[in-house]
Amino acid sequence: DKREGLKGLIQAAGAWVHREAGRDAAAVGLAKKAVTRLRRFGNALDDMPTVQLASLVGDLEKLVATAEAPPIPKTISTSEKES
Repeated sequence: DKREGLKGLIQAAGAWVHREAGRDAAAVGLAKKAVTRLRRFGNALDDMPTVQLASLVGDLEKLVATAEAPPIPKTISTSEKES
């Protein structure tokens, strides 16, 4: 179980690396896998007090939600309309 929990941490790290590189699809895929694995096996990492799993899982879920949200349409200002 600890091994699976550690895999979840590695997937979480990979998700953030992909996100920073602009590879949102890869980030979302890894983030989903990390959340699933950490929810299932995260308790095996209880002997690692510096890992705040609840916070990490929440951050990963936000990454997924924002990456999957449809883009917000740009509004055109009046000065742009006049040009």
